[in-house]
Amino acid sequence: MKKQGTKPVSATSPVFRWGDVEDFVGAIGTPDDAAEVLRDTPASQFVRVAIAPARGAGTLEYLCEESLRVLVMDGRLDDGLSVFVVDDGWIRLNFSLRIAIDMAIGGRVDVQERDPSWRLFRLPPGAGSEEVVGAGAEFRWLTICCRPKYLAAVAGLELDNIPFLNEGIAEDGGL
Repeated sequence: MKKQGTKPVSATSPVFRWGDVEDFVGAIGTPDDAAEVLRDTPASQFVRVAIAPARGAGTLEYLCEESLRVLVMDGRLDDGLSVFVVDDGWIRLNFSLRIAIDMAIGGRVDVQERDPSWRLFRLPPGAGSEEVVGAGAEFRWLTICCRPKYLAAVAGLELDNIPFLNEGIAEDGGL
């Protein structure tokens, strides 16, 4: 479900750039969460974060490889979550069984996703998205991030045929 410009949001959230495991844990986790590194090699990193009971319940898992990132979120955050995501050229494929998230591009809510849903998410260069999960909302979703050339090769697509989310938004839509 898409709603244009329904409410402003702040840009004071931690920034996540689909980087390595430390970037993920720093932007999404807290010191009270139990982070367990399951793999840490030059080619691949994989971490599982158990949400601290005082914060909610569930797990967050993140796989980081050169041309691929995979994020699995399954749980609930009592105080919610707000993070500013900068894709830096990544293309996201989101598959959600349970989700209630507002995505704001350029300081305004542009997309409101409710379960179940799926989306191919590609922002124009330079744009970011503040993503807000409300307090107590349950979530169960998978995000696969690919570099455009990797996705094009795997899916047999031409890069020009992969659409941008919200065509026409300002390229300076964030940070």
